[in-house]
Amino acid sequence: MVIIYYAFMRGMKTLHHPLTVLWWITIAANLLGFLIVCLGDKFHGVSAIVATFLPLIYLPLGVLLFIWYRGRLGLAGLWMAIRILVLNLVPVLFYVTGLIEKTWGMLVMEIITIGIELWYAWALRRVLR
Repeated sequence: MVIIYYAFMRGMKTLHHPLTVLWWITIAANLLGFLIVCLGDKFHGVSAIVATFLPLIYLPLGVLLFIWYRGRLGLAGLWMAIRILVLNLVPVLFYVTGLIEKTWGMLVMEIITIGIELWYAWALRRVLR
């Protein structure tokens, strides 16, 4: 995702609202999240902080893309906002309902989240071609 976001930032450089600062914050947060996951289990607290911070980046960026731009770029912004909401709310829903404790519930949750990620990557890819 970092490479795709960097490509977005570079491609939007000449547009009226390039959102460069938000793109850099998004790239940094994704790299930080990856680094924390690689460091292991003892950094769960920091990982939770970064995961909580991500919607505060993705939602404004996605909404601004959707409002300021039309076509594929606007749709990519809409999918950015939808993706972060689904990826945060689906695990909470499965936890509250107790489905996360069941093997099949965990499998369904993973299928939903991976499906959203693949759809999001496809939407971003269409903008960059």
